[in-house]
Amino acid sequence: MDDKYRQQPPFKLQGSYRNMNKMAEKIVAIMDEKELQLLIDDHYVGEAQLLTTGAEENLLKLKELRGILSDEEAKRWDAIKTEFKIRNSVAGDEDGATKIASQISGLKDNLDNLSQSITSDKAKAKTSANRQVKAITNAIEKLNLDVEVVNNPLPALGDALSSLSETMTNSFVPIVVAMNKKLEINMEVLEEVTKLSEKLNELSATKSVKTVIKKTNGKKGNKS
Repeated sequence: MDDKYRQQPPFKLQGSYRNMNKMAEKIVAIMDEKELQLLIDDHYVGEAQLLTTGAEENLLKLKELRGILSDEEAKRWDAIKTEFKIRNSVAGDEDGATKIASQISGLKDNLDNLSQSITSDKAKAKTSANRQVKAITNAIEKLNLDVEVVNNPLPALGDALSSLSETMTNSFVPIVVAMNKKLEINMEVLEEVTKLSEKLNELSATKSVKTVIKKTNGKKGNKS
């Protein structure tokens, strides 16, 4: 194939009977899969050294054919192919206008591929999000929760407020009354103290805590 029609560098490593025989001689029955792959790697590293140029790209292509490219090697191989296309588009015996047109066409193809990739990624993300929302909705529906709020009084707090109200009424109010008679204190003080005592008394009777009882499938569960 002429290089101007290629999308990647030519692959020059041989898979001949001679190469197969060389590797077969080194294989023994006790080898596992990893050792066999290492044997193939070592053999073709030696073969690649005999090439005039392109040892790296040929070894990467061989790993791609064998399906053992690492992530880092895959990125390197993609970079080599991209660079090959760019150099290929500006090489050859065409005139300048033809080369420019070819490069513009290649740029358009790359932009189209990028646009398709972005659209595809958005569609996948939307599908994944919808799937997660649906899964959460189904999980909530399966729980079949029925929440009931019950107001339970707090005896300790009620007793404390009641005791404080009684103290205000029986102890503090008489002191204010006595001081009012002797010192002629404004009656507003006595009124405020009386109101405070009444509020404390109301709180002692009404203060409560909200307890949520979770019921599943119509049966009451444990209190939370």
